[in-house]
Amino acid sequence: MNVPRGACPTLDLLCSAALAVISMIFLGACTPRDGEQFHIYNRTVETVTIEHKVGGGSFATLAPEEVTSRGLAEDMCRELEPKESGWLVATGTESGRTYTYGPLLCNGRTWTIGK
Repeated sequence: MNVPRGACPTLDLLCSAALAVISMIFLGACTPRDGEQFHIYNRTVETVTIEHKVGGGSFATLAPEEVTSRGLAEDMCRELEPKESGWLVATGTESGRTYTYGPLLCNGRTWTIGK
């Protein structure tokens, strides 16, 4: 028996709802949890560019009050020793002022620039 699509709106609605729930479950499983990421908050009044202290290379630009999060390899937190010069540097695009992050880079930690 072939029933044309739309002939039973209740069934179509239930199928759509079931598909939405299944999609949310799968997408939720792939989203990193808060403790699985390293967070960077820009609490300055200017845009900052963030780069690695060793080897350079800019990897983020944050406007004031903007946030970014990155998932890091677990061995970064255990195997690397903190350096006096720090791991990350944020530079204000207008002032040139620099902010350095020095503790180990570990998921679940937060660097608040400007505080």
